[in-house]
Amino acid sequence: MHLCWERASPTPHELLTPELIASIRQHGLGIVLWHEERPQELRELVKLDVDGICTNTPDVLAAILREAQGT
Repeated sequence: MHLCWERASPTPHELLTPELIASIRQHGLGIVLWHEERPQELRELVKLDVDGICTNTPDVLAAILREAQGT
């Protein structure tokens, strides 16, 4: 499932609730988020059970992923 919510909320991580994630997974679907550049929001999104995050700043996302993994 490709979720695109650029104008839906200033904090899109709050839109992806545990119930929504469970429902998507129950149907055997993957979750890809579109798209985010704000570092603070990316930090929140990487905490979620998603398969991918589209961004125009992959270097920022990669650094955040390294931070999250403690490397």
